[in-house]
Amino acid sequence: MIDVDSVCLREARVSDAPRMARVFMAGWQDLHASLLGPDWVNPQDLEDLRKRWQYAVEACGKSRLSGSDRRWDEFLVLESKGVVNGVLWVGDCVRVEDPKLGEVKWLSVDPVVCGQGLGSFLLSAAEHRIRGMGRTEGTIWVTEGNEAGLRLLKSHGWRLASSVWVREVNIDGFPLRRLRYVKSFRD
Repeated sequence: MIDVDSVCLREARVSDAPRMARVFMAGWQDLHASLLGPDWVNPQDLEDLRKRWQYAVEACGKSRLSGSDRRWDEFLVLESKGVVNGVLWVGDCVRVEDPKLGEVKWLSVDPVVCGQGLGSFLLSAAEHRIRGMGRTEGTIWVTEGNEAGLRLLKSHGWRLASSVWVREVNIDGFPLRRLRYVKSFRD
């Protein structure tokens, strides 16, 4: 059992990439196996995921150091007793050019520690960061059927976008729908 009061949310480091990849893959596998059936096998390669996370964290750090005009992105890890148990990626919305809009691009908690309030902790941190960057609205995409994710969003006041945005994705021949949820941060 993890005590939410003992966790640390910090900026991701390049050295976190292997654990970030494992948390990402475990969460992805857990969600999609529950939607697609127990025989579904994650086609993603752990080493490829590690390289992607490493590249993303490096690029984010370099743009911050250079003061470039690159879009805002933050990669954070949730750590407890030296172990990364959650990953958060938040930044400017990629699909909509709107300076008021921030996006929770990825939020994942290791399935081994799910149900202990860590997802809520990460979502609250994402909301705080979006507000802190001066954005007045947040958006997140969630896979239809991800009941735990939908409960989490709804408990934090997120709602299905009024103009329903649906992205159809195909995972190894299995069609899935991703729904866009939004939350206003206007006072």
